[in-house]
Amino acid sequence: MAIIQNYLTLQYTEPNDGNILNHAYHDFVLSMEGIEMYYQFYQNITSFKYVLSMWHDEDGKLIEMKVPPNKLNQGLFNVRSIFEDITKTDESGYASKRKAKAEVSSTHAGVSFVDSPHAIHQIDKFARNRQNLRRVYFGTSAEFFSNGVFYTVNLGFPKTGSKSNLLPFYMLWNGCLHHRDEQRGLDTYTRFILNSSAGRFLTNKRAVSSRSITINDYETLAFINGNYKTPTGFQFSDVKDIHIIAQGDNAFNMIIPNTDANCGSYAPLYDAPYPTLNSPTTDEGLLYVGVGVKNLVNNGLLDTNGNAVTYNTFLGITRYFVQARKSNGQPASELIKFTLNNQDCKYETIRLAYLNRLGGYDYISLNKKSVNRTEITRSNYKANYGYSPLQYNDVNQNNQWDYGSYEGGTRSYNVNAIETIEANSDFLNESDAEYLLELFTSPVCYIQRGDEFEPCVVTEKDYTLQTTDNDKLKQYVVQIQLGNEQRVQRL
Repeated sequence: MAIIQNYLTLQYTEPNDGNILNHAYHDFVLSMEGIEMYYQFYQNITSFKYVLSMWHDEDGKLIEMKVPPNKLNQGLFNVRSIFEDITKTDESGYASKRKAKAEVSSTHAGVSFVDSPHAIHQIDKFARNRQNLRRVYFGTSAEFFSNGVFYTVNLGFPKTGSKSNLLPFYMLWNGCLHHRDEQRGLDTYTRFILNSSAGRFLTNKRAVSSRSITINDYETLAFINGNYKTPTGFQFSDVKDIHIIAQGDNAFNMIIPNTDANCGSYAPLYDAPYPTLNSPTTDEGLLYVGVGVKNLVNNGLLDTNGNAVTYNTFLGITRYFVQARKSNGQPASELIKFTLNNQDCKYETIRLAYLNRLGGYDYISLNKKSVNRTEITRSNYKANYGYSPLQYNDVNQNNQWDYGSYEGGTRSYNVNAIETIEANSDFLNESDAEYLLELFTSPVCYIQRGDEFEPCVVTEKDYTLQTTDNDKLKQYVVQIQLGNEQRVQRL
């Protein structure tokens, strides 16, 4: 079948053939052709189908898709739904042992994930991803009947060359590419390659937006990491370390090295499909870094002057900045600003972490008045009452039947108690108000309660963008339902 293999061609339908990195949530359509050559070797072909096979990382063949030829004798495959199914933003820290490497683990307050599991938001330094980034590659085959006999022709990896713009493999992460950007053919992924002061972490919040944070808060930033080979050259996300620049009475600088020991990985090289020798797993190609005050205090690192960074240090800090730096010390990313809110607030702060549309997490503190309620539903029944004393061998009782005042009546055999919170945001400027739409529509949300994170759901059913022209002071009400019901005994 070598002759046929030369003519069964798989193509990516997008003109941007150099994009090795792709959002999982966008239309990724492949076109297969070459049916004409089969008619030269087989007679009376019927029920012909193009077959697309897809693998990702080391997990073996993932799926096969089969389609008949269209009027142009092409088979079209939209693999978007598969990409969506195999990617997921991490909710917990990281620990793994692969390729005979020593165990790599994220830590929380110096304790490894192996010894004490923790949420991704609580990491001290870095955490690799488990499923946010995936590497995929494709195989081609065909099946049909010839003179009533069924044939399957397995061709392995597809032909590339003058008729195909297909890359040897593709990388995709759990981000969304909007229809309007997709239709305009915007090369959006290059914005997230960190190799200049314009490089962006995986957040839609503008760098100039001030992220409000207290000394009790955790926060992370996610970013693309490593060196990615494309037909037009390498795209190098050169993150040697993360710099913290804190300003105020206790000003300090801190450097978080991007190393294996810190559960990071500097410059993994993605130049071939897995399992080529020395090809890294995708775990290292997208990282999370802890940049909240609690993350920075817990990481155990000294500042650049050799001093410990404590909660008392941050009491004298008014703001701090986070920036990725390259191996030559130059900026690799935008400068992300955090503003310390160290004032006592008469209201309880509701701190939320939510999945944004770029596959990372964003955070918000709702510092104004909040109301906690518990919604209670119960299932009742009418209990019987009365008993025979003789059934308890009470020989001194002459009564054949008796009862106590504590018996009978209406009782509950099942009680559900769900905690809800109505919280109010600070007064926001128009650009910050825009980002609340991602909170209102996010499928994944957590509430920080003390040192722990619990799942919750934002139950708002609509979102109205408040603009400066229409609303001078912009404030939003957020309805939240906790994911775990309160435990109540059942009868």
